[in-house]
Amino acid sequence: MGAFVVTVASIILAKRLPLLSPLFSVLFSLSIGALLAAVSLLSERMYGNNIVGLAVIATASVALAILFVYRSKTLTVGPTYRRILVLSLLAYVLVLIKLSVVRAVYPDFFSGFAFEAYFGFAAIGVVIASLFLLMDYDDIYEGVNQGIRKRFEWLLAFSLVLGMLWLYIKILLLLRVLLRFG
Repeated sequence: MGAFVVTVASIILAKRLPLLSPLFSVLFSLSIGALLAAVSLLSERMYGNNIVGLAVIATASVALAILFVYRSKTLTVGPTYRRILVLSLLAYVLVLIKLSVVRAVYPDFFSGFAFEAYFGFAAIGVVIASLFLLMDYDDIYEGVNQGIRKRFEWLLAFSLVLGMLWLYIKILLLLRVLLRFG
């Protein structure tokens, strides 16, 4: 629980205080490392099948594919793209919270379509996390072209690492759903 609090606080403080982002990036790295180790170990013990290795390979593959999409200008990042993506994330989180409350009140709510529901939400999470990587790549490209100060480069790197870790967690969740129900 302590690692989770430090992780969330580090994310918020690094974004709010960019000049101190090197410090908060280190704190974030230590705390997220502990959390990811615990989640990965638990997933490997529960599901086996080298699920962690598969998640790492899938995360790297998706990140490279999104980089290719960005570099080839297949998708471009503009203000509308950013707005839609942030609203999509907000809607996704709100729906997950609402469904968690419904499931707490009605434990059998998903009984007839559990696989479809869990798979759908895990897949949507992977898509949103992937599209945020596109935004991170664009922020880095624009930052380099505009010659941002060294202090702010940490913030861009921090954002990319956060996106990659989020993508890893979502892919790990998707693989867990596939192994559990599939």
